[in-house]
Amino acid sequence: MFDEVDTGEDRRVSIDEFRAALPKLKAWGVEVTDPEAEFARADADGAGLILFAEFADWALTRGLEA
Repeated sequence: MFDEVDTGEDRRVSIDEFRAALPKLKAWGVEVTDPEAEFARADADGAGLILFAEFADWALTRGLEA
């Protein structure tokens, strides 16, 4: 899932990549109504990018299903 969201293939997800992935996230069972707030929840360290471990933690808490 992370690799599908990380379209830049740099092992980091930007807010733009996250917004672009909203249809995929919805298909995986998570509808995001406020992308900026949800991105901030996933970006645990507040660095402005979601790393793999942050994405994995967020995905588990949100119940993403491939």
